[in-house]
Amino acid sequence: MSQAKRRWLILAHPFNMDGRAASHTITDKIPHLLAAGIDIEVISGVTGELDHRFAHHQVWSAGPSGFKFELRHVLRHSLKSKLAYRLIMLILSLVLLPLIFIERLFKPVESSWSWQISATRKGLQLARQKPFDLVYSTAGPFAAHLAAQQIKKVLNIPWLAEIHDPLVMPGTHPKSRRQKAYADVERQICLDADIAIWFTDQAMFSAK
Repeated sequence: MSQAKRRWLILAHPFNMDGRAASHTITDKIPHLLAAGIDIEVISGVTGELDHRFAHHQVWSAGPSGFKFELRHVLRHSLKSKLAYRLIMLILSLVLLPLIFIERLFKPVESSWSWQISATRKGLQLARQKPFDLVYSTAGPFAAHLAAQQIKKVLNIPWLAEIHDPLVMPGTHPKSRRQKAYADVERQICLDADIAIWFTDQAMFSAK
């Protein structure tokens, strides 16, 4: 009897997004994962190209600042008229301004933080259809790591976290609310991830 394929759920917000190093560090690995016989499904943001080689699910951020960032990118690539783009973004900015102001009072971090809500919901929905053996969070925005942490806790599966840039700069001590929020994400990775990979030795040493 042949051994069942391993199924990995990959969370990467900027997957297949042109010009983003955080995208290339995961997309360049995809051929090797497929060649190794791993059955993968990817959850990403909506800012990159849809990949048809495997199941690729694109979800929007749940918060206003993340939604604005993603819509701006989508419209820039889909609208030919610069005037139409600027008009839509002006109206959207005015509508979302109060919500973004409130959001940043409570979450003074990167705009894509709320993508973790959408990615977690989608990941658990996919797992109910067919279980995963591992959840793999990677790429720049930390929302992928927080989503993977929640999925790990609910499904009780291993979590592999790949950190590209230091969440806390080596040699510094977090002081601002924003810095402390990033430090807390790094703490959760250190405590809960089954495998954690930093791209630089100094960043790993600092995290330890």
